[in-house]
Amino acid sequence: MKNVLYENTRDKDSALYISVSKSKHCNIHFHRNFEILYVTRGEMEGEVNGVPFNAQEDDIVFVSNYYTHYHNCTQEPHEHCCVIVPAGMSADFIGKFKNKTFPCLLNDKEFNRKIKDILLIPEFNSMPELVKKGYMMVVFGMLLDHYDTVEVETSPDTELIIQILNYIEDNYQKDLTLDTLAKQFGYNKYYFSKLFSRYVKENLTTYINIIRLQHLMKQAVKQSKPNIASLAFDNGFDSLATFYRYFSKMYGCSPSEYLSSIKKD
Repeated sequence: MKNVLYENTRDKDSALYISVSKSKHCNIHFHRNFEILYVTRGEMEGEVNGVPFNAQEDDIVFVSNYYTHYHNCTQEPHEHCCVIVPAGMSADFIGKFKNKTFPCLLNDKEFNRKIKDILLIPEFNSMPELVKKGYMMVVFGMLLDHYDTVEVETSPDTELIIQILNYIEDNYQKDLTLDTLAKQFGYNKYYFSKLFSRYVKENLTTYINIIRLQHLMKQAVKQSKPNIASLAFDNGFDSLATFYRYFSKMYGCSPSEYLSSIKKD
């Protein structure tokens, strides 16, 4: 199931996010923040806004705001530094781009190591936000001085799609249907359905149930003996048959098998 997910919680976070990760894959998603992936070990491949990339050690993957993206680890051991620059902070950089952005793959390894020295400062996350912002100004300044830029590709419907996805995220426990959502946003339901599917690459009902599953599983993993049936209804599913059908589609196993595998990890 390859659908585009909007990272609602990520966009609500106003703090600069930097972490070193060994995760093997990241599902396709988008947000209004800039993202920088620095490959410190191994290799990864993926797509940014439909453009494929293969990034190796000391390559940088740059994701412009609103661009859909995903990646998979293709070589072990793997490690990368992930930087999420919040919208409030990135607003200071957008003017410098002048409706342009970087290519998704920045592969001057010798130059990139200078960037790594800034991103991997051990105490970075404990610094005051103003200091971290200063470092990011340096990073973006260095990148703009060294790499060529390309034209930004955006959809005129992006803001509308984000409003729709935010509404779903805030109301997923309710009885959401194509009719109710189209009416909420003042559109013909056929146009609304076509618009949603074109951007999200998934039909509306499936997307809503995926959001419900994500919230349900976040709750289930925190409980020692979760009542799956109760959680399913609490999170907006209208029947257990519907819940199990979508769970099998997304996870490829039963809830008990999935939770057992999580606990083993």
